Amino acid sequence: MKKLTFLLVLIWIPLMLNAQNNEGRVIYATKMKMQIPERFKRMISKEQLEKMQNRVITHQLLFNASETMFKNYEDPNKEVDPKERRGFSMFGRNENKMYYNTGKQEVVEQRSFLGRKFLIKDKPKQYQWKLSTDTKKIQGYDCRKATLEEEKRSLEVWFTMQIPIASGPQGYGQLPGLILEMKTTSKSKKGNGKFESTTTASKVEFKKLEADAIKAPKKGKKVTRKQFNKIVKDKMQEMREQRRSKGKF
Repeated sequence: MKKLTFLLVLIWIPLMLNAQNNEGRVIYATKMKMQIPERFKRMISKEQLEKMQNRVITHQLLFNASETMFKNYEDPNKEVDPKERRGFSMFGRNENKMYYNTGKQEVVEQRSFLGRKFLIKDKPKQYQWKLSTDTKKIQGYDCRKATLEEEKRSLEVWFTMQIPIASGPQGYGQLPGLILEMKTTSKSKKGNGKFESTTTASKVEFKKLEADAIKAPKKGKKVTRKQFNKIVKDKMQEMREQRRSKGKF
């Protein structure tokens, strides 16, 4: 009887560990670097330029065995500049959420733009990753490198198969493990500007999440991704024309 109990305990422990490893969250810190054309540098102050070049944004990815939720994260122990908070609120960035059901292959994204909420529901984009043999450790996890070339940007990511979740920041994933670091390089069509961002996991924790922690958002006007992109493009064009008419460009 004692031997049977001991064997059951040996079987039960790894099962419990696996269950715990399927639920938790990752905190990501994103550092951004912009190559700003000289004519724009003359229009902003030195302080504004420094903030733009040293900006850090934090997000969190909540995950379980078949779902993830990527959204904004504010460290409760860190003071936030009220001016910076107001700037984010104007564009609604704090309310952006991306729900990804890896089992059903479904994405539901809530996006805010100029005070309006939009709801985008579609299938995840299929990525053509190129796997590399390069490896390194991030937060104690063995990670492997993968790269991706898109029309307007290139990506370099590091994922770990020790966390078998096929997801990562900003909806990127479909790799045999969770992405813990992602470097994005974007270039303007005219070649006069460059944008780089590096998103790295600053904390990985496995814990029981609240029952409704990972739930597809439902608030916002339902639009397709193409419709949302057009709304943003048209409004930004309108704002640029207004600034030109006022002689600010």
